[in-house]
Amino acid sequence: MKIPIGLIATLMNSASAALVTYYQIQPAGTTDTLHATGDLRFYQANDYLNVWAISPVDGGATIKNAFTNINSYISCDDTACASVAQQPTTFTFEDAGAGAYRVCNPADGLVWTAADSTIKPAPADGSQAQKFVFQPVQMTVPPY
Repeated sequence: MKIPIGLIATLMNSASAALVTYYQIQPAGTTDTLHATGDLRFYQANDYLNVWAISPVDGGATIKNAFTNINSYISCDDTACASVAQQPTTFTFEDAGAGAYRVCNPADGLVWTAADSTIKPAPADGSQAQKFVFQPVQMTVPPY
């Protein structure tokens, strides 16, 4: 049985669903996306684990996986990851040109750097590995 598109729209509107913009984060020049499965890795995937919410806070913004609620963090051992995954880090974003940004941690002055299929903190050097593109993805979120 096919459900008419008009009925789906009516049901969604009556349920007060919200259209929310999340982001897929890609190292510039690649089609890989930042993926959360307890750590951050690059995969060519398109599922709910590679969609990120960016929320403004004093001094910058936090980056959290939209569906797992895991906060973004960079390469670390299991002990360190277990603690930081639950605590948000404030990041700032610097224009890196051509629609890309450098993601900076103002607490230590280091920036995200794509290396070995993960992100590692490093001093800013302007390299391609430190440029990330944020692709907006709109998703309908049901009311809670």
